[in-house]
Order: sequence, then structure tokens, then C-alpha cells
Amino acid sequence: MRILGDVKDLITEEPIPIEKMSSLDHTLDNASEILSSLEILLCFVKRTAVGDGEIPIKDYVSGWMKLSSLYAHEEFSRFLNIDLRLKHLVALYEFVEEQVANIKIKYIHDKYKAQLSIEMKNAIIKSVDFEQQATTKEIILAEAFTLALKRFMLRFLTLVRKSKRNGATIYLFI
Repeated sequence: MRILGDVKDLITEEPIPIEKMSSLDHTLDNASEILSSLEILLCFVKRTAVGDGEIPIKDYVSGWMKLSSLYAHEEFSRFLNIDLRLKHLVALYEFVEEQVANIKIKYIHDKYKAQLSIEMKNAIIKSVDFEQQATTKEIILAEAFTLALKRFMLRFLTLVRKSKRNGATIYLFI
């Protein structure tokens, strides 16, 4: 997932405006499909080395014949009508990725679950600020820890699914 960093290097990123976030929730009927389309878009943005973050995502997609297939995905097409800019692309990807992670983690198979050891629980308790009062760099805010863990699990489970096609089996212990 270094591509997110690569795109951030090309385009100065900004968070998605709050007024547009509510519109995003109504367009996530098939978040996994939207995430796949966003992955294609991110790769294309990286490859074309566009640097102007003010270009509307819809205009960028419309300007490239190779991206016209993204319009075939109904959910993604609705997504384009929210009038987000390329400077919102990484934040948009991370938002959709979190929605997909929530769904996949909710229905994770028991074979990928295990109880945490006492040592691991203690390490987490020492490292994570559940009160959201962190004042040192050694303590991680609970919200940031949860988000990082979700992203790790989603990416790992995606790799497991792909590697199973090759006959490999990997387990995730949470």
C-alpha cells in the first residue's frame, strides 16, 4: 500500500470537507467494489504523475479513456457526483477502506481468531491511551490504534484470500 504514500507525494492531500462526508455514507452500498475502483484510480494517478489536487475526481476520470470502465460500476459513478477533488483521493480511499474493514472484520472466520496472551494485553494497555489524554509520543490514541489495526487486518485478510488461490494458508491472530 505504498501507493497511498506515493500519491500523497504527488498531490498535497486535504481531508474531505464535513459537508461532503454525509454524502459519502449514502453511496456505500457496495464498498468493496468502490474500493477496487479507487485502487485503479490511485494507480492511474500515480502513473500519470498528476500534481494538481484541485482537479475534480470526476473530470480526471472523464479525461482518460482507460478509466471509462469505472463508470460501468454504478456505485462508483454515484460516488463521482459528490464533487471531490484529487486532493481528497487518499482520504476517500482510507474512508472506504475503513467501511470495508468494518464489514469484513465483523464476519471474520473463527480460524483467524485467537485469544491475546496476558503479555500482549498488558503491552496494549501500556501503549494505548483509552482515555484520549495522551501527552507523550510513546502512547497511541485508542482511535488511531483501532484504525491501524483495522487496516492491517483488512490488508492481511485480502492477502490471505489471494494467497489461498495459490494454495498457501496464513492465519491472523487477534
